[in-house]
Amino acid sequence: MRPLLVTLLATLAWLPAHSPAQTVSRYGAYPADPSTADHVIIAIPDGCGDIIAKPAEVSTSPNDPLVHQLNVFFKTPDEPVVCPGLWPPGGYHAFDLGQLGEGEHKIRVYRIVDDGEIPSLEDQPSHEFGVSVSGIAGTSVSGAWFAPEQSGRGIFLIRVPLTSGQQAGENLFIVYWANHDADGNPTWALTSGQMTNHVVSGTAVYTTGTPLAPGTAELAQQEWGQLSFEYLGCDKGRLTWNALDQTITDGSVDIIKLANPDGQEVCSIPSAIEAVWTD
Repeated sequence: MRPLLVTLLATLAWLPAHSPAQTVSRYGAYPADPSTADHVIIAIPDGCGDIIAKPAEVSTSPNDPLVHQLNVFFKTPDEPVVCPGLWPPGGYHAFDLGQLGEGEHKIRVYRIVDDGEIPSLEDQPSHEFGVSVSGIAGTSVSGAWFAPEQSGRGIFLIRVPLTSGQQAGENLFIVYWANHDADGNPTWALTSGQMTNHVVSGTAVYTTGTPLAPGTAELAQQEWGQLSFEYLGCDKGRLTWNALDQTITDGSVDIIKLANPDGQEVCSIPSAIEAVWTD
């Protein structure tokens, strides 16, 4: 029998090459821990026959600007839709709420069947969930980064929560840059610090010493210059440097996420099923 296209499940399907496959099984926001630099994407699990009737409407509560109301209008097909017995997971509708301010936000989603009249929202069931927006990059910032035009160099960025001392509860960001010195030899530049306005900046150091061998390493730490990382939103950043060595040209380069640590949630919305065929 000729395959029959049943329904289009997703209006948005975007999966960077480095992101593991996932499914959307509940109402939620992506990233899971967004910052003020991220676009907050709301994912609504799909159902058999769901078709967006018109653009979603997003508004904030007049009584509480941290309550965001999302009205999603669905249209019931004119002809009955025969749904497969085992409806595959992963389909969703995605809506971009844009960049939200720092703080605890509440998202209220209404699924409204479009029959030509807009019903009173007070009589409609809604789904509510919270979104905590931070002023610094979320945990998904940790991992390997690189600039595609400078393949062979790369950045390892680690966000470390501090659990003791005067800065307990804060986060330390460690930046390792695999680079080259003025003679073209491989070297590392290392800096660390806390993030302010989505920027980690500090004095970078590098080490010299004896070749790798058993026993204690005799290393000398030297100042490399200034190094900073700016988080620009999901999987995007910018590296800026100012080297003490005058033969190294100062500058900056835009970088993207290359790989995530195993088990870490990605910041982007997962892939969606675009269509379903059945015999």
